[in-house]
Amino acid sequence: SILQKLQFAIKDDGENMVITPPAFRQDVNRNVDIVEEVARIIGYDGLESSVPTIKAENVLPDNRVAIKSKIRTSMTSSGCNEVVTLTMTYQEELAKCRCDAQKGVTIVNPMTREQEMMRPHLLPQFLNVLQLNQNRGSKDVMIFEIGKVYLSEGEQEVLGLLVAGCQNTDWRLTKKAEVDFYDAKGIVEGFFSDLDIMDLNWQRDNQPYLDVTECVKILNQNGIWGSLGKVHPEVL
Repeated sequence: SILQKLQFAIKDDGENMVITPPAFRQDVNRNVDIVEEVARIIGYDGLESSVPTIKAENVLPDNRVAIKSKIRTSMTSSGCNEVVTLTMTYQEELAKCRCDAQKGVTIVNPMTREQEMMRPHLLPQFLNVLQLNQNRGSKDVMIFEIGKVYLSEGEQEVLGLLVAGCQNTDWRLTKKAEVDFYDAKGIVEGFFSDLDIMDLNWQRDNQPYLDVTECVKILNQNGIWGSLGKVHPEVL
């Protein structure tokens, strides 16, 4: 046979075939290497061509993709820009943002100190984006992100929103009003309306990273959807 002429040892018991390459053929390690040897001797032009059999299956639509598309459409129509931030952070940064009460997932062998854990909250990364824009002279920032946070009980996909600077309403105004809690609330209300989520209640909340005078939680009969408020002065 072709393999025997190439000094391959063959053992065939009728059910299984064991092929052992010669000692000087260190390049033959897998089954496909044997196939390649036979094809090389026969000649690739001598092999019959065939189309692999592909079984067609119906792929069911993923509702999460459609929901994310609706979220992006709603947020961008409100004037927000989507961002994608790093998923890793460190404990000191969480403490500065007063988010250290949430226990994240620690990385055993981080590349740097700033990447010692997976983020349990979006706020630190949002503030980094805000600072980066303001340092470059872009004071008016309206951003959102659909991303994951990593908690001790597992990962969760969340939506984050941050608005800062002045309202972008009428270019003819010589002086624009600064955005406030109610501007953010209007964006959130429009978002829930676009997703047909109704009967919302806005109740006073207390989050360590938000100003207690302007902090609410959003809920309805299905449960708590999240929190909204002004970032605490000690965080900024």
